[in-house]
Amino acid sequence: LKIAIFSLSCIISSKCFIQSPINRNSRLLTLSNAMDQESFPYETVLPFLQEHIQPSDQLLVFGAENTLALSMSADNYGARDTRSFIMVIDFDQKLIEELQSKASENPQTQKHAKTNNLRFKHFTLAQLDELEQSSFDAVLDNGMLDRMLSERGQDAAGQVIDAAHRAVRLGNPMICLSKLKQNDLFCEPFKKRFGWVQELDGDPGEVSMWHRGKINLKAQT
Repeated sequence: LKIAIFSLSCIISSKCFIQSPINRNSRLLTLSNAMDQESFPYETVLPFLQEHIQPSDQLLVFGAENTLALSMSADNYGARDTRSFIMVIDFDQKLIEELQSKASENPQTQKHAKTNNLRFKHFTLAQLDELEQSSFDAVLDNGMLDRMLSERGQDAAGQVIDAAHRAVRLGNPMICLSKLKQNDLFCEPFKKRFGWVQELDGDPGEVSMWHRGKINLKAQT
């Protein structure tokens, strides 16, 4: 995995480090999978997610094209108590319906769906304004920005970023998973909003610790 980091906030992407001069405390973390795969293997991203997402969180997941949210629910993310939940949203109604169907095939995720600890909702770009400010403990972009940038362009991706940044509670993380090879394409909408770009590569765990101020991370080549 090649990791970099936006800090204000911070976004970790493939060789994308954005430092924002904006005085906001939300952290934007983006993990880019170095392997060209159909989805993000749960066992690969879980150690990184564990650094920033708690089972007790109210978690918003953008993107229903893979079963990552179901794997997290099966591990009791969003199901710690009556307060916590995972909400999966997507602009594609078919993907939402397919993921709901898959959730019903697993006793654990089926149970969480029935108790409202696992939720699914079809959204349009216009409906993103319905996401209330500071309404989630964490936001996970599960490849949604990749699809927006590839299919609808920078403006649509920007709407997703703005909605996610508004929805996450102050000081809490937005994590992005990206397969895009065009680093400039992925970084540009963040750069427009949050500041300038530098490069920083490193292990996900080390980047996480560096961001928390526990160690100094040296750039790796």
